[in-house]
Amino acid sequence: MLRNYTVLTLLLVTTLFATSCIGRAKAPTTAPSDAIPEEVPALPFADNADPTLCGIPEPDDRHGFATGELEGEIVQPIIYLYDSHARTSITGQIFPGTELQVELRQVNPTLNYYFVRTVNVEPAQSGWIPEPFIRFGGG
Repeated sequence: MLRNYTVLTLLLVTTLFATSCIGRAKAPTTAPSDAIPEEVPALPFADNADPTLCGIPEPDDRHGFATGELEGEIVQPIIYLYDSHARTSITGQIFPGTELQVELRQVNPTLNYYFVRTVNVEPAQSGWIPEPFIRFGGG
């Protein structure tokens, strides 16, 4: 009887593990090869009207994932990383799902930004990402 319970327990654990892995997307390991635009495109949401009123960057040590989503819909299939919250130039580009290490956060009047570095992406990318395009925690 004990042997039957052991077999059932092993089957249950194996099934739970297998189903927990199904549907998990693997994070991208490459950056887009498209040329980075020379002109910074407008964001699909409100930005900070006056960058001089924005907060001072503070340390942050969270992990997250790039989403490119707004209200649950992908609106930016290639997410740009910027030189600062003022967005005067693009320093990198990543795909939705890219794993990120957050190093700094900047709390601003309208739109918060995070300085991030990619994890396991070649070539490595870094820059400021606007808050709607990052999700913290697991993938």
